[in-house]
Amino acid sequence: MATRRGSVAARREALGLTQEALAQHPAFAESIQRLTGIGISVMDPDAVTVRADDGLATFVWAEIISARAA
Repeated sequence: MATRRGSVAARREALGLTQEALAQHPAFAESIQRLTGIGISVMDPDAVTVRADDGLATFVWAEIISARAA
């Protein structure tokens, strides 16, 4: 269900990064299910980031923009 602001439908999207230990917690998966259940599109962070040798993640903006356009 999309909400409307003026004449343009608002898209509900989320993209976040989390530590692997947190992502393995059962509450994380439940939260993702809850978000998608109310119509929020949650992008896979592994699909739109690259990690440097030090572990720092950088968003691949071209992939994010491409996914949003789909």
